[in-house]
Amino acid sequence: MTSELHKFLIEIDEVGNWEYPRASRTKTSWEEIEAIQEEFAAIIPEKFEIDRWVQDASFLTDLALFNDHPDRQGVVQQSFKLAFRFSNFGKMYSMLGSDIANESDYPISQLKSVLRDRGFVYISSEDLDQAYDGKNPPIRKNMTWWDRYFDYL
Repeated sequence: MTSELHKFLIEIDEVGNWEYPRASRTKTSWEEIEAIQEEFAAIIPEKFEIDRWVQDASFLTDLALFNDHPDRQGVVQQSFKLAFRFSNFGKMYSMLGSDIANESDYPISQLKSVLRDRGFVYISSEDLDQAYDGKNPPIRKNMTWWDRYFDYL
């Protein structure tokens, strides 16, 4: 993690506000996520799904494509094929999934460009896997910056 990124993560950290900042932007965020979903649809034929049921978390939602894995009883389990996770803090996003580096199947740089044009900042999971040393006492052992801004609490 660069010193500039570390400084940014600490600057947006708020004492006691784990799920969202005091100046929450949730209402405008849903509209923006829906607009991003539409922009992604113009780039890629598969429909990105919005997770509207995130609770007790420091992130707002995932905008995701899924892999389906049926088991022997026919129950389908899902995993992320490609997901963009949006934090409640600092207009940040990160990526998850089995195909996040698969530029041959998905125009990832083009999708990231949509987000960059809307003012979102990409933070890699590698950077977020660093130990959390922000303004709050850690809420779990070995807490990381991923836990702080992109996970369930």
